[in-house]
Amino acid sequence: MHAPGLDARGATFPGLSLYVLLGRGKDFAWSATSGESEEVDTRAEKLCEPDSSPPSLRSDHYVFNG
Repeated sequence: MHAPGLDARGATFPGLSLYVLLGRGKDFAWSATSGESEEVDTRAEKLCEPDSSPPSLRSDHYVFNG
């Protein structure tokens, strides 16, 4: 599918849609388990303190490469 502001390639299913249902674009992708709303990535990072004190809810540093 090529249109102003959209450049995607992939597959669709006959009778369901004329849009790409499984595929990718320049900076995004669709899969069989993708939601139709905006997706938000969530990460869990291990917090730490530079002075080796125990981390707290106010900690603003995280462990990187161990």
